[in-house]
Amino acid sequence: RCRKDGGNSWLSITLPGTPAALNDIFFLPNTNFGVVVGDGTYIATTTDRGASWTQQTVSLSEWPSGGDINGAYFTNASDGFVVGNAVGGNGPRFARTTNGGATWSNVPQTGPANNLYDVDFFTGLRGVMVGTGNPPRKSATTDGGTTWEPNATMAPSTGTSLSMYGVDAVI
Repeated sequence: RCRKDGGNSWLSITLPGTPAALNDIFFLPNTNFGVVVGDGTYIATTTDRGASWTQQTVSLSEWPSGGDINGAYFTNASDGFVVGNAVGGNGPRFARTTNGGATWSNVPQTGPANNLYDVDFFTGLRGVMVGTGNPPRKSATTDGGTTWEPNATMAPSTGTSLSMYGVDAVI
């Protein structure tokens, strides 16, 4: 559903394709651009504030073995990131686009096979993604997402399972 008139009324919309569970929606502030993501590597983007949507595809070569997309964030209408997990919830998945979601590139992850659930940026350069597991997973970037710290985990690093399903960066 697309919010209209400040939330006093709602307009039903139809998303393209056959989306399963939807896990995240993100609208770039002060623009018409938005993205919605979900299970089965579902991604759809809008350039008209949600009046119409275009389904995007993350190929299996870029999102190995399929899986679910749990979170999305765009730093501008071209550059964006999605995070998730492999089929069966066994392993992190992370992809990047530089053309508004038309194509995606896999960002390989090292370390524990923890699922990723959200990604957010504090500034155009500083961002973080978080996930679940033992040890819990997080990774940060200081260069706009070009590089991410590898195999980053958070204390307690052993013996405790900690799950982080969302993150909101405050500037």
